[in-house]
Amino acid sequence: MKLAPGEMSGLLPGGQKVLPARLPEQGFAFRFREIEPALADLLAAST
Repeated sequence: MKLAPGEMSGLLPGGQKVLPARLPEQGFAFRFREIEPALADLLAAST
């Protein structure tokens, strides 16, 4: 992807794993742990 210039442009296609720490510590429970199931749920709900 050439839309993002600079050093960070290499992270976009491959992605970067980010683990949230503060929200779960405060009791927040994520419904989806990964983006693919979340997107599939959103797309299924819109049809």
